[in-house]
Amino acid sequence: DDSRPLDKDPCYKKMLDVVQQICAQPNQDEQIFIDARNQFLELLEKEKRKSTMVEQRTMQAEEGQYRMLQARLVAQNLIYEKIKDQALPDDVSEFLCGQWLQVLIFIYLRFGEESAQWMGAEQSVIDLVWLSHEHKDQRSQQRRERMLPELLDRLDQGLEGVMTDTVERNQIVDQLE
Repeated sequence: DDSRPLDKDPCYKKMLDVVQQICAQPNQDEQIFIDARNQFLELLEKEKRKSTMVEQRTMQAEEGQYRMLQARLVAQNLIYEKIKDQALPDDVSEFLCGQWLQVLIFIYLRFGEESAQWMGAEQSVIDLVWLSHEHKDQRSQQRRERMLPELLDRLDQGLEGVMTDTVERNQIVDQLE
């Protein structure tokens, strides 16, 4: 295997060691060859286990990357569908396409697209978009007053899953308010 130097290759080291042992013993019986064979078989089994472990980890990493890509696509699609025809303030658009996208990815990976958490996060997008528009009638203004504190709380809870800095999280929620 040209990918690693011979002095780092355990099989090559073992072969060299066995050859040196055989050459160092002038009166050889067949036991030295039996022992060498057993050492090689043991080494090959160990290398096979290592190879299997590396293969499993590689597959898990690829599967994780695929799941992450899938989660990102689903989350981006959700946000796009909810805001594509909306005129939103820049802060709201940036929040949805930045921090809230991360929340959606996290929820998708942890709970799935059919979960109550996902539906709640989707509803938060819908509510934030609605609240971002100007509402002049009294009924809408009353609804806005009822919804705003609850939505801000939901946004904060969602952000808590992806942001550990409480001060930064509070700044984001305050800016949205």
